[in-house]
Amino acid sequence: MRESAAAALGKIKEKKAVDPLIAILRTDSDDYARSASAWALANIGDDRAKEPFLMVLRDKNTEVRKYAITGLEILKCVEAVEPLIEFLNDKNQTIRMYAIHALKEIKDRKSNKTVNRIIKR
Repeated sequence: MRESAAAALGKIKEKKAVDPLIAILRTDSDDYARSASAWALANIGDDRAKEPFLMVLRDKNTEVRKYAITGLEILKCVEAVEPLIEFLNDKNQTIRMYAIHALKEIKDRKSNKTVNRIIKR
């Protein structure tokens, strides 16, 4: 139920839902609820989600991590560059691909240098 509500709020980009979605992302024990909240927050694209996205980058759930990376990409979060560079060595291929894409889109000098080095391989 929470997942469906979070997804609906993200789909309509409801800014009033940002704080409750952040609370779910930070504290809910249900992987699906956290994942849906991360997706919704990424889709809404509000700066208030930067710190929570950074916080859940090490979440045990791949979907939560994937949507947090997407949110940081959408928000062009320069603070995410270092953790995203670390993800280039993640054991999960999906996470590595999302990290590369996010680094490319953030367009920070360090991220550009890293992406160019990867492309030249």
